[in-house]
Order: sequence, then C-alpha cells, then structure tokens
Amino acid sequence: MVSALLPGYRIRAAREADIPVLRRFISAEAREAEHRSPAAATVTRGVSQAVRGAVPRYWVVMPTGSKTVVACISVFSEWSDWHAAPYWWIQSLYVRKAERGRGLATAMVRFLETAAIEAGVVEIRLYAHRDNRAAMMFYRQVGFRRTPYMVVAREVPQRPVCRAPVVFRTP
Repeated sequence: MVSALLPGYRIRAAREADIPVLRRFISAEAREAEHRSPAAATVTRGVSQAVRGAVPRYWVVMPTGSKTVVACISVFSEWSDWHAAPYWWIQSLYVRKAERGRGLATAMVRFLETAAIEAGVVEIRLYAHRDNRAAMMFYRQVGFRRTPYMVVAREVPQRPVCRAPVVFRTP
C-alpha cells in the first residue's frame, strides 16, 4: 500500500529491492548519531531479516513520481502484558541530507502514529544517544517526552564457532 505523506512525497512498506538503500541509510544514521561504522554485511543481514518479516517494519519515502528512496522509518514491537497490547519502538528514522528541513521526519512520525492506532498500539517509544542533541530536540518537538525508565544493556557473549564436531570420550 502506498500512501501520500506530504505534498510531493509518498510512503510505502519497504521491499527487498530497497535493502541496499536501507543499508546505506542505517549505516549513515549510525555514523551521524553515534559515530559508529557497523559492518555492511551485518547491517544488510539485519535489514534483510526485518524487510522479509511478516509485518512491515520498515517504510520508505519517495518523491511522488520517483522511485528514489529519500527517507525511511522502522519499528519493532514489544508486547505489554499490563496493557494486553503492543508498544512500538522506533528503531530507525533517517532522511537524506538533501531532503532535510522539508517536514519529512515529522510526517513519518505522524504516519507511524496513524499506523499504530490502527494496530492497537499503546505507546510509541524510542531511545536516542544522549549526545544526539538534534534528535532529542526533534523528538520533543513531535511530542515525545522523557520517561522514568532508563535503558540498561548487557552484551551477550558470542558462541564460539565449532568447525568440527566435539567428541567427548569417557575413560
């Protein structure tokens, strides 16, 4: 389904053909927001799995009459037992630099809000790097607020790769 987003722009669920541009956008977002450069293969694998999922979790924006993707937004869902309904977390929001300042980010958040209402979502949440002041200012302008929750994380050790089966022998 393709929807009008703003005059001159449309939005639709991402497709497999969008994976290369989404990988570039996600990598650019990581550099701009956190000064990180994730491995291209890892980002491609992550975006591919999300785009191929049953629920559209990535949406892309194009100028009307063009096939060039200029912005994207993605979400993931968290179930709330307390509300018996999902929360959506904005995982990624990116607008190409040449398209910034035209209201696309605000329009994407409003689009997401409409989709969330239709999906019975309780709340849209996100996290942003504390040093990304531009993002924090934008999110406040479109109605997000700080919550009493703090994001904490613990890295999971990676499993060692076994090249040959391990055989245990008893004496």
